Order: sequence, then structure tokens, then C-alpha cells
Amino acid sequence: MSIVAKSIADKLSSLDVLNAKVYEKNYEKFKKEWDTKLLVWAEKMKPFEGVKVIQYHKSFDYFLKRYKMKLVDTIEPIPGISPTSKHIIELITKIKSEKEAILIMHDVYHNRKAAKLISAKTNIKIMDMPHDVDALSEANSIENLFNSIIDSLNK
Repeated sequence: MSIVAKSIADKLSSLDVLNAKVYEKNYEKFKKEWDTKLLVWAEKMKPFEGVKVIQYHKSFDYFLKRYKMKLVDTIEPIPGISPTSKHIIELITKIKSEKEAILIMHDVYHNRKAAKLISAKTNIKIMDMPHDVDALSEANSIENLFNSIIDSLNK
């Protein structure tokens, strides 16, 4: 986010030279606040390092990488193509053999039918996760998107 914010500040500064100092000051404030939030989130996510999860779709790969979580597999193996019965059965078998997958990170816009079946057969929890700002009412900003995801995991 800091890289994106810096790029925006630099572009606005080049387009509006008279207000360049304002853009730079706002960027510096944002970066300081964002860096503080990253530290808070990192602390909250420490217990999840190494935790194995299932995703419906590869929506949270960067999140998993940042917080050192392990992806076991996805319910939807090919983006945009619903999972086959064969894939769901294979996934249930894989989850049972892994024995450490503790949750399904499910975005809020895909059908939960397959996730519910997998959850019922493996006893792992489904967590509805916002995939983008405004995907859930509490995820109404970039900060609250991360707060919502992290708070959901920490319940």
C-alpha cells in the first residue's frame, strides 16, 4: 500500500506542482500510520504462522504469504470453473490426511455449497472473508478490510 500511495503522491505532485508539498506530507502521514497498522496486524497474526488453510478461490494468496500461512488447496481449482464432484472428494481426502487444515477461507461472493459439504465431512470451520473493500459492511476501507479479515481469524 505504501508503494501505491507513493506512486499516487508522486503523480499528483507532477500534475499539480503548486500542491506537491501537500501530497508529500499526506503520503508521509499515510505511510507512518500504515506502517504502524502493519506492526499491529503482524502481532495479531503470529499465532497463525504455519497454519494450513483451504481457500475457495486463490483470493488471499498474498495475505497467506505475508503471514506465513500454508495453503493446502482450493475448492475452485480453476478460476471461474465450479469444482467437480471428483475434486471435492479428493479435497476432502487431502484435508483428512493433512489433519492440520483448520479452516476454509471463503470469499463472500462465491456459493458456499461445496464449502459446506467439505466442512461437514472434515469438521473444519468456514470463515467468510471479504475479498475487497465493501465486500462486507465492516470492510468499508482498506484498513477495515484488513481489520475484518484478521479479526475474523482471531475469533
